[in-house]
Amino acid sequence: MADLVPLNIDRDTGNIVARGGPASIDAEGYLYEQIIPAKTWNIPHNNSNDRVIVQIYNSTGNLSCPDEIIIVDINNIQILFNVPVSGTAHIVFFTSS
Repeated sequence: MADLVPLNIDRDTGNIVARGGPASIDAEGYLYEQIIPAKTWNIPHNNSNDRVIVQIYNSTGNLSCPDEIIIVDINNIQILFNVPVSGTAHIVFFTSS
């Protein structure tokens, strides 16, 4: 457990920020913006990777918890809300090691 590194996602850029651990992290990010409020966000990231962390911010910049996050396949993610929401999805992809 000593090799764990806390990761944060910069909510303005979608970049991964790692602090307090090794400098080498095999990950990259993708920022998706949902401008029109919707109950379902379909995110075609086309990264060929299903090893992800997803963090959602609503249009006012507050962290938001969706009802469900579905990894559809290696190129698509679906986010489900019980009411229409607009905002951004910050997605972190981890490479195979």
